[in-house]
Amino acid sequence: WMNIANAQLLQQKFASAWETTRIALDLAKQSGEDRVRGRALLNLGMAGVQLKKPEAAAYIQEAMEWYKGVTGEVYTPIEREAVSQDGLRLLSKIAEQSGDEVQAKKYMQEFFQSVGADPERYEAVRGSPCFAIYQARPSRPSSTRQ
Repeated sequence: WMNIANAQLLQQKFASAWETTRIALDLAKQSGEDRVRGRALLNLGMAGVQLKKPEAAAYIQEAMEWYKGVTGEVYTPIEREAVSQDGLRLLSKIAEQSGDEVQAKKYMQEFFQSVGADPERYEAVRGSPCFAIYQARPSRPSSTRQ
């Protein structure tokens, strides 16, 4: 179900992705599949942003907490970092769309704190081969690679 939902997201079929991802989340909860659960929560948040669903922010926040709190070797450090950064950017976008500039600014400040002193960190994470694996697709070519 998660593979189908990911394909629907890539094709920008957000309503279909929403429904398929909800099924994937329910099955992940029932089976204890932690890896799928975290990704499903994040995907519901992303699809919800596109569909302007009021529960989008709650799914994003739950995903961020899930990735931060789940124990074991379920997620790589780079995946945890990417989810945190993407979650903060999405929450800022939601707040901005709802007219809450204070909250939008707060989330963006948290995002900038998450990348720390390295302003290139966000792009470096996304250019990593580990990130390509996290996304389950080939990495983007980089002009700095030799």
